[in-house]
Amino acid sequence: MMPNKSGRSFKSFQYPSLSLPKITRVKQFFRITSLSRVRFMQIYRKDIDGLRALAVLIVIIFHYGWLPCGYFAVDVFFVISGFLITGIIYKETVENRFSLLQFYERRVGRIIPLLLLVNLAALILGSQVMLPDDLENLSESVIATNLFGNNILQLITTHNYWDVVNEFKPLIHTWSLGVEEQYYLLYPVLFLVFRRKRIKYLFPALLTLTIISVILFLSHRFSLPAKYYLLPFRFFELSIGGMGAILFQDKLVKHHFSPLLILALVFIMHLPDHTLPLSTAIFITVFITFALLISSISYNKVSSFILENRVMVFIGKISFSLYMW
Repeated sequence: MMPNKSGRSFKSFQYPSLSLPKITRVKQFFRITSLSRVRFMQIYRKDIDGLRALAVLIVIIFHYGWLPCGYFAVDVFFVISGFLITGIIYKETVENRFSLLQFYERRVGRIIPLLLLVNLAALILGSQVMLPDDLENLSESVIATNLFGNNILQLITTHNYWDVVNEFKPLIHTWSLGVEEQYYLLYPVLFLVFRRKRIKYLFPALLTLTIISVILFLSHRFSLPAKYYLLPFRFFELSIGGMGAILFQDKLVKHHFSPLLILALVFIMHLPDHTLPLSTAIFITVFITFALLISSISYNKVSSFILENRVMVFIGKISFSLYMW
Protein backbone atom coordinates (compact mmCIF):
# COMPACT_ATOMS: atom_id res chain seq x y z
CA MET A 1 0.00 0.00 0.00
CA MET A 2 1.02 3.59 -0.64
CA PRO A 3 0.30 6.23 2.02
CA ASN A 4 -0.25 9.85 1.06
CA LYS A 5 0.53 12.95 3.08
CA SER A 6 -2.73 12.80 4.96
CA GLY A 7 -1.83 9.36 6.28
CA ARG A 8 -4.48 7.53 4.30
CA SER A 9 -3.41 4.50 2.34
CA PHE A 10 -4.33 3.60 -1.20
CA LYS A 11 -4.28 0.12 -2.63
CA SER A 12 -5.35 -1.72 -5.73
CA PHE A 13 -9.07 -2.16 -6.27
CA GLN A 14 -9.71 -5.87 -6.72
CA TYR A 15 -12.76 -7.91 -7.52
CA PRO A 16 -14.29 -9.90 -4.66
CA SER A 17 -12.32 -13.05 -3.92
CA LEU A 18 -13.65 -16.02 -5.87
CA SER A 19 -12.46 -19.58 -5.81
CA LEU A 20 -12.52 -20.16 -9.55
CA PRO A 21 -8.95 -20.31 -10.93
CA LYS A 22 -9.93 -18.57 -14.19
CA ILE A 23 -11.48 -15.66 -12.33
CA THR A 24 -8.34 -15.36 -10.21
CA ARG A 25 -6.21 -15.11 -13.31
CA VAL A 26 -8.50 -12.40 -14.68
CA LYS A 27 -8.12 -10.48 -11.44
CA GLN A 28 -4.36 -10.57 -11.76
CA PHE A 29 -4.54 -9.61 -15.44
CA PHE A 30 -6.71 -6.53 -15.06
CA ARG A 31 -6.67 -4.24 -12.04
CA ILE A 32 -7.30 -0.59 -11.28
CA THR A 33 -4.71 1.04 -9.09
CA SER A 34 -5.86 3.92 -6.93
CA LEU A 35 -3.42 6.78 -6.42
CA SER A 36 -3.48 9.79 -4.19
CA ARG A 37 -5.33 12.50 -6.10
CA VAL A 38 -2.68 15.10 -5.38
CA ARG A 39 0.11 12.71 -6.27
CA PHE A 40 -1.51 11.67 -9.55
CA MET A 41 -2.07 15.20 -10.77
CA GLN A 42 1.45 16.31 -9.86
CA ILE A 43 3.49 13.26 -10.79
CA TYR A 44 5.45 13.32 -14.01
CA ARG A 45 4.44 10.51 -16.36
CA LYS A 46 7.25 9.42 -18.65
CA ASP A 47 4.85 7.30 -20.68
CA ILE A 48 2.95 10.38 -21.90
CA ASP A 49 6.17 11.88 -23.24
CA GLY A 50 6.86 8.49 -24.81
CA LEU A 51 3.46 8.56 -26.46
CA ARG A 52 4.16 12.08 -27.72
CA ALA A 53 7.44 10.83 -29.14
CA LEU A 54 5.70 7.99 -30.94
CA ALA A 55 3.17 10.42 -32.43
CA VAL A 56 5.71 12.98 -33.62
CA LEU A 57 7.96 10.30 -35.12
CA ILE A 58 4.97 8.92 -37.04
CA VAL A 59 4.14 12.42 -38.34
CA ILE A 60 7.73 12.99 -39.46
CA ILE A 61 7.94 9.60 -41.18
CA PHE A 62 4.59 10.25 -42.87
CA HIS A 63 5.87 13.49 -44.38
CA TYR A 64 8.81 11.59 -45.83
CA GLY A 65 6.37 9.45 -47.78
CA TRP A 66 6.04 6.42 -45.53
CA LEU A 67 3.23 5.35 -43.20
CA PRO A 68 0.26 6.16 -45.48
CA CYS A 69 -2.07 6.92 -42.57
CA GLY A 70 0.55 8.63 -40.40
CA TYR A 71 -1.49 11.83 -40.36
CA PHE A 72 -3.73 10.18 -37.76
CA ALA A 73 -0.92 10.79 -35.26
CA VAL A 74 -2.24 14.36 -35.05
CA ASP A 75 -5.36 12.87 -33.45
CA VAL A 76 -3.09 11.29 -30.83
CA PHE A 77 -1.80 14.77 -29.98
CA PHE A 78 -5.35 16.09 -29.66
CA VAL A 79 -6.32 13.43 -27.12
CA ILE A 80 -3.11 13.93 -25.14
CA SER A 81 -3.67 17.70 -25.05
CA GLY A 82 -7.22 17.29 -23.83
CA PHE A 83 -6.10 14.85 -21.14
CA LEU A 84 -3.28 17.02 -19.81
CA ILE A 85 -5.00 20.40 -20.01
CA THR A 86 -8.20 19.14 -18.39
CA GLY A 87 -6.24 17.41 -15.65
CA ILE A 88 -4.49 20.67 -14.76
CA ILE A 89 -7.54 22.92 -14.97
CA TYR A 90 -9.86 20.48 -13.19
CA LYS A 91 -7.50 20.09 -10.25
CA GLU A 92 -7.12 23.86 -9.90
CA THR A 93 -10.89 24.36 -10.21
CA VAL A 94 -11.65 21.78 -7.51
CA GLU A 95 -9.13 23.50 -5.23
CA ASN A 96 -10.73 26.88 -6.09
CA ARG A 97 -7.48 28.38 -7.36
CA PHE A 98 -7.95 28.31 -11.13
CA SER A 99 -6.95 31.55 -12.82
CA LEU A 100 -7.83 32.13 -16.46
CA LEU A 101 -5.08 34.73 -16.78
CA GLN A 102 -2.41 32.41 -15.39
CA PHE A 103 -3.58 29.64 -17.70
CA TYR A 104 -3.25 31.89 -20.73
CA GLU A 105 0.17 33.06 -19.54
CA ARG A 106 1.40 29.46 -19.34
CA ARG A 107 0.08 28.66 -22.82
CA VAL A 108 1.60 31.81 -24.32
CA GLY A 109 4.94 31.08 -22.67
CA ARG A 110 5.01 27.56 -24.08
CA ILE A 111 3.71 28.21 -27.61
CA ILE A 112 4.40 31.77 -28.77
CA PRO A 113 8.23 32.01 -28.57
CA LEU A 114 8.80 28.96 -30.77
CA LEU A 115 5.92 29.93 -33.05
CA LEU A 116 7.40 33.37 -33.69
CA LEU A 117 10.83 31.87 -34.33
CA VAL A 118 9.46 29.38 -36.87
CA ASN A 119 7.46 32.11 -38.61
CA LEU A 120 10.50 34.38 -38.78
CA ALA A 121 12.67 31.60 -40.21
CA ALA A 122 10.02 30.74 -42.80
CA LEU A 123 9.76 34.40 -43.88
CA ILE A 124 13.51 34.85 -44.17
CA LEU A 125 13.98 31.68 -46.21
CA GLY A 126 10.84 32.33 -48.24
CA SER A 127 11.99 35.80 -49.21
CA GLN A 128 15.12 34.25 -50.73
CA VAL A 129 13.72 31.26 -52.61
CA MET A 130 9.99 31.80 -53.22
CA LEU A 131 8.20 33.33 -56.17
CA PRO A 132 6.04 36.41 -55.38
CA ASP A 133 2.74 34.50 -55.34
CA ASP A 134 4.12 31.81 -53.03
CA LEU A 135 5.65 34.44 -50.77
CA GLU A 136 2.28 36.18 -50.55
CA ASN A 137 0.65 32.90 -49.52
CA LEU A 138 3.38 32.40 -46.92
CA SER A 139 2.77 35.89 -45.52
CA GLU A 140 -0.92 35.10 -45.17
CA SER A 141 -0.07 31.89 -43.34
CA VAL A 142 2.28 33.72 -40.97
CA ILE A 143 -0.42 36.24 -40.06
CA ALA A 144 -3.07 33.54 -39.65
CA THR A 145 -0.74 31.38 -37.56
CA ASN A 146 0.08 34.27 -35.24
CA LEU A 147 -3.65 34.92 -34.84
CA PHE A 148 -4.32 31.22 -34.05
CA GLY A 149 -6.31 30.73 -37.25
CA ASN A 150 -4.22 28.96 -39.87
CA ASN A 151 -6.70 26.09 -39.89
CA ILE A 152 -9.44 28.53 -40.93
CA LEU A 153 -7.21 30.12 -43.59
CA GLN A 154 -6.40 26.72 -45.10
CA LEU A 155 -10.07 25.80 -45.21
CA ILE A 156 -10.91 29.04 -47.04
CA THR A 157 -7.99 29.05 -49.47
CA THR A 158 -7.18 25.43 -50.33
CA HIS A 159 -9.88 23.26 -48.72
CA ASN A 160 -7.91 20.04 -49.21
CA TYR A 161 -4.85 19.41 -47.03
CA TRP A 162 -3.40 17.15 -49.73
CA ASP A 163 -3.77 19.68 -52.53
CA VAL A 164 -0.59 20.09 -54.58
CA VAL A 165 -0.50 23.83 -53.85
CA ASN A 166 0.08 23.05 -50.15
CA GLU A 167 3.49 21.63 -50.99
CA PHE A 168 4.62 25.25 -51.30
CA LYS A 169 3.24 26.24 -47.89
CA PRO A 170 5.85 25.59 -45.21
CA LEU A 171 3.42 26.50 -42.41
CA ILE A 172 0.58 24.23 -43.53
CA HIS A 173 1.23 21.92 -40.58
CA THR A 174 0.30 24.67 -38.10
CA TRP A 175 -3.38 24.08 -38.85
CA SER A 176 -3.46 21.62 -35.95
CA LEU A 177 -1.87 24.22 -33.69
CA GLY A 178 -4.71 26.55 -34.68
CA VAL A 179 -7.25 23.97 -33.52
CA GLU A 180 -5.47 23.54 -30.19
CA GLU A 181 -5.01 27.27 -29.63
CA GLN A 182 -8.72 27.89 -30.23
CA TYR A 183 -9.43 25.08 -27.78
CA TYR A 184 -7.10 26.65 -25.19
CA LEU A 185 -8.84 30.00 -25.68
CA LEU A 186 -12.41 28.77 -25.23
CA TYR A 187 -12.26 25.57 -23.17
CA PRO A 188 -11.16 27.08 -19.81
CA VAL A 189 -14.26 29.28 -19.77
CA LEU A 190 -16.29 26.11 -19.22
CA PHE A 191 -14.50 25.62 -15.90
CA LEU A 192 -15.29 29.17 -14.82
CA VAL A 193 -18.96 28.54 -15.49
CA PHE A 194 -19.01 25.27 -13.52
CA ARG A 195 -16.76 26.11 -10.61
CA ARG A 196 -17.43 25.77 -6.89
CA LYS A 197 -20.85 24.21 -6.21
CA ARG A 198 -21.55 23.81 -9.91
CA ILE A 199 -18.50 21.57 -10.43
CA LYS A 200 -20.75 18.48 -10.30
CA TYR A 201 -22.35 19.61 -13.55
CA LEU A 202 -19.03 19.95 -15.38
CA PHE A 203 -18.71 16.36 -16.54
CA PRO A 204 -22.31 16.13 -17.84
CA ALA A 205 -21.77 19.40 -19.72
CA LEU A 206 -18.52 18.11 -21.19
CA LEU A 207 -20.19 14.86 -22.17
CA THR A 208 -23.01 16.76 -23.86
CA LEU A 209 -20.57 18.90 -25.85
CA THR A 210 -18.68 15.76 -26.84
CA ILE A 211 -21.83 14.09 -28.16
CA ILE A 212 -22.72 17.24 -30.12
CA SER A 213 -19.22 17.30 -31.62
CA VAL A 214 -19.46 13.63 -32.64
CA ILE A 215 -22.86 14.26 -34.25
CA LEU A 216 -21.43 17.19 -36.20
CA PHE A 217 -18.44 15.11 -37.26
CA LEU A 218 -20.64 12.27 -38.51
CA SER A 219 -23.16 14.55 -40.20
CA HIS A 220 -23.28 14.62 -43.99
CA ARG A 221 -24.31 18.28 -44.02
CA PHE A 222 -20.74 19.49 -43.68
CA SER A 223 -17.82 19.15 -46.05
CA LEU A 224 -14.89 16.87 -45.33
CA PRO A 225 -12.40 19.78 -45.27
CA ALA A 226 -14.54 21.55 -42.65
CA LYS A 227 -14.53 18.41 -40.51
CA TYR A 228 -10.78 18.15 -40.94
CA TYR A 229 -9.84 21.74 -40.08
CA LEU A 230 -12.40 23.18 -37.64
CA LEU A 231 -12.55 22.87 -33.86
CA PRO A 232 -16.28 22.01 -33.48
CA PHE A 233 -15.69 18.81 -35.46
CA ARG A 234 -12.44 18.00 -33.67
CA PHE A 235 -13.58 18.94 -30.17
CA PHE A 236 -14.67 15.42 -29.26
CA GLU A 237 -11.08 14.18 -29.58
CA LEU A 238 -9.83 16.75 -27.08
CA SER A 239 -12.82 16.31 -24.78
CA ILE A 240 -12.56 12.51 -24.70
CA GLY A 241 -9.04 12.97 -23.38
CA GLY A 242 -10.42 15.53 -20.95
CA MET A 243 -13.14 13.21 -19.66
CA GLY A 244 -10.49 10.57 -19.14
CA ALA A 245 -8.52 13.00 -16.96
CA ILE A 246 -11.62 13.64 -14.83
CA LEU A 247 -12.76 10.03 -14.55
CA PHE A 248 -9.29 8.68 -13.85
CA GLN A 249 -7.92 11.61 -11.89
CA ASP A 250 -6.93 9.37 -8.99
CA LYS A 251 -6.42 5.99 -10.62
CA LEU A 252 -4.73 4.18 -13.46
CA VAL A 253 -5.68 0.85 -14.97
CA LYS A 254 -3.21 -2.01 -14.62
CA HIS A 255 -3.34 -4.57 -17.39
CA HIS A 256 -1.15 -6.45 -19.86
CA PHE A 257 -2.80 -5.15 -23.01
CA SER A 258 -0.73 -1.96 -23.36
CA PRO A 259 1.82 -3.46 -25.81
CA LEU A 260 -1.08 -4.57 -28.00
CA LEU A 261 -2.56 -1.07 -27.85
CA ILE A 262 0.76 0.44 -28.97
CA LEU A 263 1.02 -2.13 -31.75
CA ALA A 264 -2.56 -1.41 -32.85
CA LEU A 265 -1.82 2.32 -32.97
CA VAL A 266 1.23 1.80 -35.18
CA PHE A 267 -0.68 -0.72 -37.32
CA ILE A 268 -3.36 1.85 -38.16
CA MET A 269 -0.66 4.24 -39.36
CA HIS A 270 0.72 1.49 -41.61
CA LEU A 271 -2.59 0.80 -43.33
CA PRO A 272 -2.92 1.88 -46.95
CA ASP A 273 -4.81 5.15 -47.18
CA HIS A 274 -8.61 4.85 -47.35
CA THR A 275 -8.52 1.25 -46.07
CA LEU A 276 -10.85 2.40 -43.31
CA PRO A 277 -13.42 5.19 -43.50
CA LEU A 278 -11.97 8.41 -42.10
CA SER A 279 -14.38 8.54 -39.17
CA THR A 280 -13.69 4.92 -38.24
CA ALA A 281 -9.92 5.38 -38.31
CA ILE A 282 -10.13 8.55 -36.21
CA PHE A 283 -12.41 6.95 -33.60
CA ILE A 284 -10.12 3.93 -33.30
CA THR A 285 -7.06 6.17 -32.95
CA VAL A 286 -8.78 8.31 -30.33
CA PHE A 287 -9.89 5.41 -28.18
CA ILE A 288 -6.55 3.60 -28.38
CA THR A 289 -4.85 6.81 -27.24
CA PHE A 290 -7.44 7.21 -24.48
CA ALA A 291 -6.81 3.63 -23.33
CA LEU A 292 -3.05 4.21 -23.20
CA LEU A 293 -3.44 7.43 -21.22
CA ILE A 294 -5.50 5.78 -18.48
CA SER A 295 -3.21 2.75 -18.36
CA SER A 296 -0.34 2.08 -15.98
CA ILE A 297 2.27 1.63 -18.70
CA SER A 298 5.01 0.71 -16.23
CA TYR A 299 2.94 -2.31 -15.13
CA ASN A 300 4.00 -4.12 -18.31
CA LYS A 301 7.72 -4.40 -19.04
CA VAL A 302 7.31 -4.35 -22.82
CA SER A 303 5.17 -1.20 -22.95
CA SER A 304 7.38 0.44 -20.33
CA PHE A 305 10.46 -0.29 -22.45
CA ILE A 306 8.79 1.16 -25.56
CA LEU A 307 7.38 4.37 -24.08
CA GLU A 308 9.49 5.05 -20.99
CA ASN A 309 13.02 4.57 -22.28
CA ARG A 310 15.28 7.62 -22.20
CA VAL A 311 15.34 8.19 -25.94
CA MET A 312 11.56 8.22 -26.32
CA VAL A 313 11.10 10.42 -23.26
CA PHE A 314 13.66 12.90 -24.60
CA ILE A 315 11.99 12.99 -28.02
CA GLY A 316 8.63 13.46 -26.31
CA LYS A 317 9.92 16.46 -24.37
CA ILE A 318 10.98 18.18 -27.59
CA SER A 319 8.07 16.87 -29.67
CA PHE A 320 6.48 20.32 -30.05
CA SER A 321 9.74 21.72 -31.44
CA LEU A 322 10.17 18.73 -33.76
CA TYR A 323 6.62 19.10 -35.05
CA MET A 324 6.97 22.82 -35.66
CA TRP A 325 10.28 22.51 -37.55
